Amino acid sequence: MLANTPKHLIMPISLSLTLLAGCTNPNGTSSSLELSTTDIVAERGPLLNAVLQDATGNRAEAVGQGVYRFSGDIQYPIETTGGIIDLNRNGIIDEGDLKTNDIKLKANNGRVVTLATTLASNETLKQKLISELNLSEDTIFNQTPSTDKAIAALSDEVFKYCIENNITDAATLTETQWQTLSIPIQNRIDLYTHSPQAASELEQNLVTNELSGRVLPLLRSEADDLNSMATQGTSLDTTLASLPNYALDNTQKRSLAFLWNEEKMAKDLYLALNLLYPSNTLNNIANNAESQHQLSMESLLQKYNIDVEHYDDASYPYTQSVLDSYAAGSYTLTDIQSLYDSLYATGASSARASLEVGCQVEVTDIDDLTQQIEIAGDAQDLKMVFENLRRGSDNHYWAFDNALKKQGVTDGCCSLGADFCHPEYPSHSNASSTMGNGLGMGRH
Repeated sequence: MLANTPKHLIMPISLSLTLLAGCTNPNGTSSSLELSTTDIVAERGPLLNAVLQDATGNRAEAVGQGVYRFSGDIQYPIETTGGIIDLNRNGIIDEGDLKTNDIKLKANNGRVVTLATTLASNETLKQKLISELNLSEDTIFNQTPSTDKAIAALSDEVFKYCIENNITDAATLTETQWQTLSIPIQNRIDLYTHSPQAASELEQNLVTNELSGRVLPLLRSEADDLNSMATQGTSLDTTLASLPNYALDNTQKRSLAFLWNEEKMAKDLYLALNLLYPSNTLNNIANNAESQHQLSMESLLQKYNIDVEHYDDASYPYTQSVLDSYAAGSYTLTDIQSLYDSLYATGASSARASLEVGCQVEVTDIDDLTQQIEIAGDAQDLKMVFENLRRGSDNHYWAFDNALKKQGVTDGCCSLGADFCHPEYPSHSNASSTMGNGLGMGRH
């Protein structure tokens, strides 16, 4: 986005869309939905191919130039994960652009997500932006570095400080750290507001001169790989590639192998039971969610070059052919194989049992994913995918609960006993999360 970007790009855009065909919920009913959309600009420089989600897990669609479009109502705060800083503002990932170094952007309101809104998500820091830097709330929550040089200067100075001090969340800055920063920020604001150069040029100077050696612009080969993924629509792969590779221990590697097996097991089981007792709930969740969840895990296995059969032996590389060699109902881990066999035998006994098995699978998945998120530790890419899978399982639980109630089982999943009765599970409102949260759209 260029320095003279029209104001309409940073203002809310609400559109009424009528979705007439192909709108089927997990219980099989088709309907027309009235959805509003809201555009949010994410900018450090314009942030490409990030994941931007709200407090409910609702994920925005990237529409280009750092603009992300939410369907339905937004529940603040909103936050980015990953992404590439489009340093030359040409709208594509190319040589010289920057990874974010895990720096997150977030906002508690407004229609932009910047380092200014990130600071303002901390009430103490927000008041300092207003009282010490004379920034209005309208400027903080509705202007970007491209549209306001004071925000550009603030963003550049805070970015520099975060890089130099290994800080990924500017909202965690202490008052002591702020005091260290406040004068340099004000000096940079004075410099930028009197400079004839555009904010994009000033940002380039920061990267080239002040942060030389501390940040590593993308090489052409890296940019080509990332841009190729982006143009093919593989948003998960692009986001994962924008995050660093972490040094995974064998326990974390086993997490990837285990969860690939578990997501495949859920898909295979629901499809197999659907052949016996056709159900829109079983069919939709298997085809529209679990299949994508399995691909999400394959993306992580591919990123870390892990063989699902020999996850703890680096001499075995990742190969798609090994994954493809496992037919439906067949798994690399004996505990998953035993679980599939047991659940299939239970679910095959009746139409009601086939749905009850869904409750059992989703509770098991949620328990396992909660544990695996802890095991993921500092590996943000693992945590991002695992948390996405857990949100999907929350929704699937309620889909099976609702399907049972429609069959006359008054207590739904709770009819199976206390172990499977979980009224505390959240229900994520957006339709895409019910079908898998939209992350994991395939691999390149």
